[in-house]
Amino acid sequence: MKIKDVTRFFDALALRFDQPARVIVIGGAVAAIHGHSRVTEDIDFEIVPENDDDPARMEAFEAAVNLAQIDAGVRAQFSTDIDRWGEIAMPPYRKRARAWKRF
Repeated sequence: MKIKDVTRFFDALALRFDQPARVIVIGGAVAAIHGHSRVTEDIDFEIVPENDDDPARMEAFEAAVNLAQIDAGVRAQFSTDIDRWGEIAMPPYRKRARAWKRF
């Protein structure tokens, strides 16, 4: 995974989903953003939509992710709460997240 892959995916996603949302990227994609090499085959991220209680909005986002994966040729996994992905709780990552780019 290289930074151009991460950028290509989120550019494709922005074309497919034009509603405001915050994305927190984790894992190997973050290493790529910071210029490091780490073997990973997908982009893992959390979506923090402005109106996450609207099921239609989340369905539209999921459809946009699926199409962006095809458009960009990059696989992605996402959740509305990445803290649930493992048995060990993550520290308050949302407060420590820093902006990288706006799409």
